[in-house]
Amino acid sequence: MGSLAIPGYDTLAASQVVQRLGSLGPDELDAIRRYEVATRGRRTVLHRIAQLSGSDGRASA
Repeated sequence: MGSLAIPGYDTLAASQVVQRLGSLGPDELDAIRRYEVATRGRRTVLHRIAQLSGSDGRASA
């Protein structure tokens, strides 16, 4: 996989990643989501990406 939008991603704690997610665009968030799913699967990071993407798992009417 190419480099992610967050430098040093693999060295960061989930809390540090979450702090940086808000400044990323949809494509960057999707790339990080796919990377997390394929590697570490940190629920904190995945949940925040879902919130920022507007798909937090809640049904919308």
